[in-house]
Amino acid sequence: MSDEAWKNLYGALSGMVVSDKRLRERLADAMRYHLAHMKPEDIPDPELRTKFLEIYRDLGSTLPVHMHGSNAEASTLQLGDIDAHEIAGRILELFLAVDALKRKGG
Repeated sequence: MSDEAWKNLYGALSGMVVSDKRLRERLADAMRYHLAHMKPEDIPDPELRTKFLEIYRDLGSTLPVHMHGSNAEASTLQLGDIDAHEIAGRILELFLAVDALKRKGG
């Protein structure tokens, strides 16, 4: 398991927890500053890689990393509360799964 995947997922989560911004803004920041810097191959487990790519897609990031910032923000600001909470929960679940694999040495 890539340390980069763990570090970026941890950064995304910690930013969402400590920020006083609205959840949609926290999701945009998580994408801009952390998730966008991950590569699918940072997550060797195929199922978890798919989950990462689904989160990435659902946050509206289809542009290259250096261009996506405003795209992520525009996309997340369009999310409804239920969708935003659901995506945040999926980021947490992905981090916990990646953390478990890292602890096992995978």
